[in-house]
Amino acid sequence: MKRNQKMVTGVFLLVIVIALGFFDAHSWSALDQPKPLMAEEETIMVSNEEKPEEQTIEFEQVLVHKEEVDGYLVETYQEHEIVRDKDGELIDLVPTDHYDYIRYKLNE
Repeated sequence: MKRNQKMVTGVFLLVIVIALGFFDAHSWSALDQPKPLMAEEETIMVSNEEKPEEQTIEFEQVLVHKEEVDGYLVETYQEHEIVRDKDGELIDLVPTDHYDYIRYKLNE
């Protein structure tokens, strides 16, 4: 009786493993299909003025404000995106929304 019960349990587990393998293989094949470009997706336009290989982009922190708060000197830095051409000439300077704050204890 116990042997018969173990055999039924083994066959049941085998059926479950085969079923899971089938569903898993089916889901992986769906990932192999190329995703079509949807109409609502945003496309990026690239200008023909300069090739991107000829430009470098750097980020720099620029001090924009100093103030004294509760015995501390607080400096506010704003990140700027700097675009330069291959000769190092400035093409564009764009402030970002990223700020950093540094606090120094003032000697009293």
